[in-house]
Amino acid sequence: MLTTGDLVDIHINDGMIHAITPAVLHLDDGHDLGGRLVLPAFTDTHVHLDKARTAPLAPANAVGLMGAIDAHIRILEMGHYDDEEEVIARCRATLDRLLLAGVLSVRAQLNAGDGVGLRHIELITEAAEPYRQFIDLQITAMVHTPLTGSDGASNRAALAAALEFGVDVVGGCPHLDPDPIGMIDILFAAASEAGVPIDLHTDETLDPTMFTLPHMIELTERFGLQGRVAASHCVSLSMQTEAEQHRTAQRLAEAGVAVVALPQTNLFLNAYDTTSAPARGIAPVSVLEQHGVVVASGSDNVQDPFNPVGSTDPLLTAAMLVMASHQLPPDALRQVSTAGRAVMGLTHNRVESGGVADLVALTVGDVGAAIAEAPADRLVFRGGRLVASTQISQLIHRH
Repeated sequence: MLTTGDLVDIHINDGMIHAITPAVLHLDDGHDLGGRLVLPAFTDTHVHLDKARTAPLAPANAVGLMGAIDAHIRILEMGHYDDEEEVIARCRATLDRLLLAGVLSVRAQLNAGDGVGLRHIELITEAAEPYRQFIDLQITAMVHTPLTGSDGASNRAALAAALEFGVDVVGGCPHLDPDPIGMIDILFAAASEAGVPIDLHTDETLDPTMFTLPHMIELTERFGLQGRVAASHCVSLSMQTEAEQHRTAQRLAEAGVAVVALPQTNLFLNAYDTTSAPARGIAPVSVLEQHGVVVASGSDNVQDPFNPVGSTDPLLTAAMLVMASHQLPPDALRQVSTAGRAVMGLTHNRVESGGVADLVALTVGDVGAAIAEAPADRLVFRGGRLVASTQISQLIHRH
């Protein structure tokens, strides 16, 4: 069943949707979905696969962004990233959950630089190799700070090594560098020279004076990177005046800069020490959408110090976009599916002729119910081939 309520047959050829026709009673071959709701497969446009499932190892008092960073460093110092089998097992457990949830496109954010070198990138690349037949995976080198000045020499070397290794995307957290603008300059120049996209943790703070997004827009146009730049988080954009938000959103749309909103983690990390009217810390999704900015979303942190209850299910992320960002269910669904593929530069998988047949079928009747109930019972199709399924049995025992 389509989101319109129409019962149809979806015809697939060479992994693409060839045609959609009214349903017939009996199929000679193919999958009978029994009237399930068919949606585009989901996308996780921002997930830290190297950190996933490390929350049980973190100090119990890790709160806020800096507390989470300190907890992550503690875990690193305790040697939990030295055990290759442990890291690979955590990554694969996370990829299993993503696949079963119907996520077939993933952009991973992986640490690189002082203290770890390329170890995280190398291990996660190895761990993810068996999943590439199911999942479009992009590796982002999230380069450590400082990147600028004499103290940043080793991290600049790590950035060069990551690009030589073949990472798909340049990343980093400029708001943590002593010179945020200088770091952005370095990262944009490196991405431009290497011919790869750029996806930065942008202004991940409630401090409205940390506002580097306009500089990213300027560099996008200067380097001709329109359509290849993503600004993740954009927390401080939510703290700007309404006029500034609209002005920036218009500039983002004109420059072809996408925004990745991350409600799961930002709701947890921000305003933890504020009891009166706490800020939500999520990018102003409605304003961005109003101006035509491509807005996608992701899980961000999966059960690690930055979010100990982070979930791999995009339908939970969509629910948070509805509840905390006031998105209508169809818009929230798009932000965790087709919009993410646009950010990643992938062919669309809308349920229409000409779309990639990466689909998920759910036991609900409409998009609102899909987000509200997030049914575990799912069928996941990659290019029209069933690659993952969860089937559950429910029974109320009336006596």
